[in-house]
Amino acid sequence: MLLQRLISVFVFRSYCAKHRPLQEISPDVLMEVSDTTATCAICCEDIDPRPCLSTPWAPCCKKDGYFHRDCVQKLALSAGYLFRRLLCNNKTEFQDTMSHFGIFIPNQNASWELEPDAFGELLHQHNSCDANRCVCPQGCSHVMVRTRWELVLCRYCGAQGIHMGCGKLKWSNPEW
Repeated sequence: MLLQRLISVFVFRSYCAKHRPLQEISPDVLMEVSDTTATCAICCEDIDPRPCLSTPWAPCCKKDGYFHRDCVQKLALSAGYLFRRLLCNNKTEFQDTMSHFGIFIPNQNASWELEPDAFGELLHQHNSCDANRCVCPQGCSHVMVRTRWELVLCRYCGAQGIHMGCGKLKWSNPEW
């Protein structure tokens, strides 16, 4: 299976209209979606739920596995090696199926990871007192280390903080 997957990554087969592979969709799935309108799991617009070139189907999600070919191709080009099924998070079966039916998956980082300063907000540290009533004479954003105006962040998430004096925290164990 691993060798087969490696070969499929490096081999791009080309088919004429007569010999191209068609997806085999289970009759149960076809009956289930024939009663309702299927939607593309990426753009959420209506889609024709039948085995055809313009609507690839992901077997990992049964009736919710239909896509517009253009939508899934744009997602693959954007996601690169992080390309996976959005609802079930299936990567292996989804990539194998999509590449077998002509979706090109580039071996690259996702486009959102290549933007300058893409994760800059992760370096931001909260820097103001979130007490209901901040009593610091210089204001909520004033911080002075080793005084009662030292800012102590939430020990679980760090998303909020409080001055030691505003929270009446103990010097020996300033947890908030």
